[in-house]
Amino acid sequence: MLRHRAGIYALAVLLAAAAGCSEQEPDGSAKTGPPETVTILGATSDHKKYMQRHFDQWAKTSGIHVTYVTSSDFENEAPERLRSADPPDLLLLPQPALLSQFAEKGDVKDLE
Repeated sequence: MLRHRAGIYALAVLLAAAAGCSEQEPDGSAKTGPPETVTILGATSDHKKYMQRHFDQWAKTSGIHVTYVTSSDFENEAPERLRSADPPDLLLLPQPALLSQFAEKGDVKDLE
């Protein structure tokens, strides 16, 4: 249980960072407030209800709503979604090696 909470808290920090930099005005300038929704693409639906329940609770205090979407073909779908017109704000990677693959292709953004 402690492990799940630590993961949720770490994800909350990433969500807050993504919320602050993911939206733009029509003229290309950054929006000053957080987006209404942050989308996360994950590999498995095993914990989808659990994750969404925690995201919904977090939204009540943060004002940032999270939509957690899963894919049974994550390794193929994630790169396609990243290059689409509507990419997810965050990926919940099932294995660390995928991060280096995405970085090599230029699909990873620095949140600083």
